[in-house]
Amino acid sequence: MKKVVIQGLAVAFALISCLSLQGCSYQVQLSQRLLIQGIGIDYEDGVYRATVQVTKVSDQEENTVSLMNGEGDSAMDALNAITLANGKKPLYSHSLVLVLGRGCAEKGLSNVMDFFIRYPESHPTVNVLMADSSAEDILSTEQEDGKYIQARDIEELAKGGKYNGETVQTEMLDVINQLRGEGSSPYLPIVMQDGESIVSSGTAVFSGDQLVADLDAQETRGLLLITGKLHNGTAVVQSPEIGKVTLELEEASTKISPQIIGEKPRFSIEVECGATIGAADMPSGKSLDSKMYEKIGELLEEQLTQNCMEAISICIEDNHSDIFNFGRRLYQSQPAYWKQHEANWREEMDQAEYDVQVEVQLRRGGQEITGLQSDVNA
Repeated sequence: MKKVVIQGLAVAFALISCLSLQGCSYQVQLSQRLLIQGIGIDYEDGVYRATVQVTKVSDQEENTVSLMNGEGDSAMDALNAITLANGKKPLYSHSLVLVLGRGCAEKGLSNVMDFFIRYPESHPTVNVLMADSSAEDILSTEQEDGKYIQARDIEELAKGGKYNGETVQTEMLDVINQLRGEGSSPYLPIVMQDGESIVSSGTAVFSGDQLVADLDAQETRGLLLITGKLHNGTAVVQSPEIGKVTLELEEASTKISPQIIGEKPRFSIEVECGATIGAADMPSGKSLDSKMYEKIGELLEEQLTQNCMEAISICIEDNHSDIFNFGRRLYQSQPAYWKQHEANWREEMDQAEYDVQVEVQLRRGGQEITGLQSDVNA
C-alpha cells in the first residue's frame, strides 16, 4: 500500500514538473515574439515597405508602442525583413488594423491580401483602411505628448461610421469576399493625418483589386444607404422658405429588387430612413408647422436620393465598380441571366437601370430656433 502511495506521488510530481516547464517554455516563447498592434504596407518604385506598431509591455498602467520597418519585393518579404532585423517572430493575431498606402492600393490588393489570407495567425476581423498618402505616415503620427497614436485609436476611427453615417468600416473578411464575389469589388475607408491626429477622409473604391476612385462624405453616405449600413448621422437641409434645419438620421433599411426588362437589368432600390429634427433656424416670424415638416421631409428625401445616385454614378458608370453587390443580387434572383452575362458584368453594369426611391419618416422633436420678429416698425 505504501509503495502504491509513493508511486502515485511520484506521478503527480512528474506531471506538476511538466506543467511548470511548459509554463516557462511559453513565457520564453512569448518573450521572443513581437506583439504586433498595427500593420502598414506601402509600395513605391517597385519596393514594398512594411511598418508595424509593436506593443511594449510594461508594469505601467498603459503599454506604449514602438515602430519597426522592413522592405522587400513583396508584402510578405517586407514583413519578414522586420524579423531579420531583430530576431523575433511577429505575432499577428493581436493586430487591430491593416493600413494600406495609396501607392499599394494603386498597385493592387491581391498580392497584399494573399499573405494575410494564407498566414494562420492573421485574424479575419482586422480592420482594413487606406491611407490618403502613406501607411507609414498614419502609424507614425505623434500626439502632443510625443507618443504615437495607437492602432486601437485608428480602429475606433474605422468604427465611427455607425455614429456619423459618413465612414465605412471594412474588415479583412469583407475585402476577401468582395474580391471573390459575383462581379463585386471592395471598398476601404480613407484616413489621413490632420496635424497631431488622424481623421476619416472618404472611401476608396476599387474595380477588382485596383484603386479607381475616391468617394467624399456625402457619396459615402449614399453607399451606406444603398448597402443598408447607415445607422446614424446628420444632414442639413435649407431653403428660403424653411431656413436651415439640421436633422439626425436614424437606422435605414434598404430593399433592392432586380428585374430583367428588355434584356437589361433594372434595380429598384427602396430606402426607408428615420429622421429627427435636431435644430431649426427658421426665417423671422416663422415656426414649424405641418407644412414645414412636409417640406423638410421632401428636401431630405431629395438630398439622400442624390447621395445614392452620385455614388452609383461614380462607381458603376464612371469606374465599372460594383461595390454595392448588384451582381450578387442578379446571381441570386436571376441565375439564368447571370450565367450568360457574368463574364462581362464589369463592362455591362453601366447599361443597367438604377431606380432609387427614398422615404423619410420624420419624427418631431429636438430644438427649435425660431426667427425673431423684426422691431424695425416698433
